[in-house]
Amino acid sequence: EKALPGIGINRGLVAAKKVEPPAKPAAKPPAKPAAKPAKASVVIAQSSAGWKFTAASAIKGEGWLKVAFDDGKWTAGKTPIGYGEPSIAQKKGTTLSLQGQPVLFRRKFAVDKKLIDSKSKFRLQVASDNSATVWINGKQVDKEDSDHEAIYWNRTVEIAAGLLKQDGNVVSVLVNNTKGSSDTFLDLQLESTGP
Repeated sequence: EKALPGIGINRGLVAAKKVEPPAKPAAKPPAKPAAKPAKASVVIAQSSAGWKFTAASAIKGEGWLKVAFDDGKWTAGKTPIGYGEPSIAQKKGTTLSLQGQPVLFRRKFAVDKKLIDSKSKFRLQVASDNSATVWINGKQVDKEDSDHEAIYWNRTVEIAAGLLKQDGNVVSVLVNNTKGSSDTFLDLQLESTGP
């Protein structure tokens, strides 16, 4: 080839070099479905029984806020509790005979052990007319100063997990009302919002 550069030399068949096809990329594992948000677990349902109430003028001091307070002589009822609001009858709540004055409410409740152990957060929702102040286990968790009509919900408050225990909890509410008022109202819901 060097001596006769113009001459073509036939060497016969030459094996073609095998070319491997490009490797297919490894299949990606199927994407994991997005985690579903934790379903709220209701601790105290709106429009529920188990409530006790009395005129605020009948109680002296703050002993009624304590878990151990004896409310056995108070009137039992189902929320919504009040008068002058159509939703009380629609939701089969309790109509108050105590009119034109502040009213005290109490309800005992338990919390599922799983929610306590998981250190869940809790959300308190309040519908009131007029303004309301709410305590849980004797600790004030919400207070309003302005008067308003009842809507679901006037107030939403986050409750620290450490405030609740498995058994022996009590929620206490003071609903303000004035002489000659055409209505008063209370409904409340407490639910977990996950860890």
